[in-house]
Amino acid sequence: MKWGITFDEECTPIKVGWISPKFNRLQSEARPRYENKTGHPYRKYGTIDINGTPIFYYLHFTIQEILDVVKKV
Repeated sequence: MKWGITFDEECTPIKVGWISPKFNRLQSEARPRYENKTGHPYRKYGTIDINGTPIFYYLHFTIQEILDVVKKV
């Protein structure tokens, strides 16, 4: 499976909610959060499919998100 970063939102029509890294579906009945109440952004992605099977994933990031990570390093 291949993936790449894109800054174009039109390439990424699928929106996924944020799930806490502490969430364990096998040990908890708590549901993951699909609302943006935590301040975490939704992650958007898109795919290139062949015969209905995704072969490439686009992950949408903003330039500001990338700059924030670079500044911390």
